[in-house]
Amino acid sequence: MLYPYIELPDETIITHSEILENNSVLINFEQPYDDGFREARIELPSYKWLYNDGFSNEQ
Repeated sequence: MLYPYIELPDETIITHSEILENNSVLINFEQPYDDGFREARIELPSYKWLYNDGFSNEQ
């Protein structure tokens, strides 16, 4: 389950998971755009990107 954290002025919504069994947390980013949503997910504390659909490196 993901829990809401913050919504940024550009409508990006950031959510997070509970602390998982391996002591990590998943952070999810979602932003609406013309054709749907951009979405990305990272695992902390390893900073491992698990998924990225639509976000550029600059974003």
